[in-house]
Amino acid sequence: MLLVAADLEIDTDVYELRRDGKIVPIEPLVFDFISFLAQNPGRLVTRKEIVEHVWDGRIVSDATVTGCLKLARQALGDTGKDQRIIRTVRARGFQFIADVEQVERFDAAGAAHKGLESETQTDESPSIAAVGGDTPARARPAVAVLPFNNMSDDPEQEYFADGLTEEIINTLAQFRDVLVAARNSTFRYKNKPADMRTIADELGVGFVLEGSVRKAGSTIRITTQLIERERGTHIFSGNYDRKLTATNLFEIQDDIAARVAAEIADPHGAISRRSNQAHRWRTDNLDAYECALAAMEYWRMPTETVHAVTRSRLEKAVELDPHYATAWAMLAILYGDEVRGGFNVRPETPPLERALEAASRAVKIDPLNAMGYYALFMVPLVPVI
Repeated sequence: MLLVAADLEIDTDVYELRRDGKIVPIEPLVFDFISFLAQNPGRLVTRKEIVEHVWDGRIVSDATVTGCLKLARQALGDTGKDQRIIRTVRARGFQFIADVEQVERFDAAGAAHKGLESETQTDESPSIAAVGGDTPARARPAVAVLPFNNMSDDPEQEYFADGLTEEIINTLAQFRDVLVAARNSTFRYKNKPADMRTIADELGVGFVLEGSVRKAGSTIRITTQLIERERGTHIFSGNYDRKLTATNLFEIQDDIAARVAAEIADPHGAISRRSNQAHRWRTDNLDAYECALAAMEYWRMPTETVHAVTRSRLEKAVELDPHYATAWAMLAILYGDEVRGGFNVRPETPPLERALEAASRAVKIDPLNAMGYYALFMVPLVPVI
């Protein structure tokens, strides 16, 4: 679905916000906030509706919603004073007051589609993020990675299963010959029993990868199975029983992603072109890696409480491994959110100075670290409330 409002383009097909034709870096949760309002132009949308749609009905504070609103206005080039795009109706909700036009897309046969309103979905589904390379989207198979089930005795290990799922998504996305469903699309199925073919149809993918994680002491078991939508058959199943180390976890992630790519796409060149520099953004320290996995919860629920816990975990991660580029990049974003979201500000050192230093460290350690450059870009973007 492509929504156009003033100088803005909200493209749910690729989870992208553009302003004056330029891509605006935006967190997935904030994009969901904007796109939901834009799909209901002129209508007063209550906070309850926002929480139900954006946070899947989880309990969040008014401060969390307000923080998301600040980031949304910043991304849209709007302010709380002007309210030219999003209007706040005190104690009631929000209105997307800019005029919105839904632009039709056309397939190769000339048939018009309107994103989620089309009766059938193809591999160009709104849930698919076209990642990597210049291979035409229509030529690439699409896969969705569902949240892995936490089979450990400790429910507190839920973060580990979620983090591992996201890592596999990110690793799989490196293959230019494969389309990967965005994590926000797949995580809505977490803890919700559903038929795999139904999920594939809803996401517009041809394949679904599911799995489970069990941590027991110093060992870990990860199981996976890849399912083809058309025939409803299992293409492969994999079991990994390993000693719990960071190196083993990365090897498992790489193996799962490579096997999926090899099964559903032409692997020639894709696997062999995998960067030999991957170690730069990874770590051999298991404790540091677990801290980073736990920090991924913040991307799904950026509340002040989760922010405080996540910031502490990431600071521990870079203390354990000062050369962990991705942890530095994530920490830079957290420091920036002290200003952007007004979360847990430490007055002794200016947040943006800490954010800039952390982001700079990330790209110095790994010049190819995309999150590091994203953090550098975000540092000067301080919202006007």
